[in-house]
Parts: sequence; C-alpha cells; structure tokens
Amino acid sequence: MNNKNSFLERIKFEEDSDKAMLLKIQDDLEKNGINAENAYNLTKNLSDIQKSKLLSLYEEQITAYKNSIEKQKNKILAIRKANLN
Repeated sequence: MNNKNSFLERIKFEEDSDKAMLLKIQDDLEKNGINAENAYNLTKNLSDIQKSKLLSLYEEQITAYKNSIEKQKNKILAIRKANLN
C-alpha cells in the first residue's frame, strides 16, 4: 500500500511540474510575442506529449474565455431586457 501511495505522489508531482513548465512557456510566449520563432524556441525541447498538453492547455483556456464571454453577454441581454420592460 505504501508503494502505491508513493507511486501516486510521484505521478501527481510530475503532472504539476509539467503544468508549471507549460504555464511558464505560455507566459514567456505572451511576454516575448507569439510568433513562429518564439514558439519554436520555447517548445523545441518539449516531447510530443508535452506539446499536446500545451495545446490542450490553450484549448481549455479558450473554452473558458468563450464561456465567460457568453455568460457576460447573457447578463447584459437580461439587463437590457429588464430595462425595456
């Protein structure tokens, strides 16, 4: 049982370190400008799995932004509708 817990902790730590590294790459991209050269330089040493995780990170964030925008849009529409009545 102890070995299983140790294994699970190592996996969790590795996932967290990957995410932290990917968030740093994302931050560096945004600071330095998102272009082909910067993207290549910051991601050239990533494994295919890490590149996939970075893509997923961006996709998750885009979805969250879209949902947030849609919620704000609905709030504005509800306020406008209430003010018209």
